[in-house]
Formats: sequence, structure tokens, C-alpha cells
Amino acid sequence: MLVFFQRNSRRRVNALELWYDMLDFCKEIVYWSTHTQIVITQTVFNMTRVFVTVGTTEFDELIPVVTSSKILKLLHDNGGYTEMTVQIGRGKYKPEIRPTDPIKVTVYDFKPSLHQDMVDADLIITHCGAGSLMESLGLRKPTVAVVNKSLWDNHQSELAAAFSSDNHLASSTPEELAELFLNKRFFTDTLK
Repeated sequence: MLVFFQRNSRRRVNALELWYDMLDFCKEIVYWSTHTQIVITQTVFNMTRVFVTVGTTEFDELIPVVTSSKILKLLHDNGGYTEMTVQIGRGKYKPEIRPTDPIKVTVYDFKPSLHQDMVDADLIITHCGAGSLMESLGLRKPTVAVVNKSLWDNHQSELAAAFSSDNHLASSTPEELAELFLNKRFFTDTLK
């Protein structure tokens, strides 16, 4: 006989309640056998988390676009994402958190390291800084590199073009993100 418990809890729940909790809040279901006390972990979703980073820079053109209701809806409906963590760096724009959006958004400016956020992400949307791009690609994460056209030498366009021509990542500008995410094939064909 199998008894279901919520993760990190000993509270008994029925199978239907567990199913709804799983769909809304977690990637894993833990089944506890009352006789053998063996834990089996099963991954439920392939993609749920988006991490957006601007590194140590300011990229206030990207943050309002990527946290807009339109982009959040496209990421949710076409990509299946449910969570977004946004690192805004030195940016002055602080996105509004709307409880009605289909994706839960968390925002911060700096941490000692972005590595764990990148590891936990299923999709990384990053400025075209070499450090952020190299770490994302080193982790083999699906990556969208967003070019900051306001920079004086436009080196980000060259870097994004080089990586995207080799199909290592998708490149975009803030204005082109909606068009990129509008295509459902982007999530199935491009993000492999």
C-alpha cells in the first residue's frame, strides 16, 4: 500500500490533492512506501524556471519588456514556464509584481554569485555580457542573448551574432522578444 506525503512534511494527503499541489508548486513527487520506507523521485515538468540577468550592468530597456504581462503570458502559454527570477543589477527600473500574471516573478539586484540561479533555470535570458554568456553556455542551458544597443561600441551585437550563427543560443533585442516567444516552435525546436 502506498501512502502519499507532501514533500518535507509528514501530512497525509489524498492522491488528487497531491496531483494539484504537484502541478502548481513542485517539480518532484515523493512517494513514500509505508512498508519499505524507500523514496522514489520523479521529474514532472521539463521546463519551469526562467532566469533573467543583466550582470553588473544597467539594462533598463530589457527589464520592463521581459516582465511585461505580454511576455510572461507568452512564456507561460507557449513554453510552459511558471517562475521567473530577475536580476536587475544597477538598473533603476524595478518591475511591478502582479499577482494576476501567470508566472511568479522574483526580483533582486545583486548576489555574490548568480551560478545557482543559472543552474536552477530551464531558460536563461541574459544581456550579451561575455561572462554571463560563457557561464550559461558552459552549463548547457537554453539561452536567449539580448543585445543592449545603447552601448557605445555595439560589441554585444557582434558577440550575439557569432554565438547565434553557430546555433549555441538565440539572440534578440528587447523589442524582438515578443516575436521570438510568439512562435511555439522556438520552445520545441530552438531550445533543445
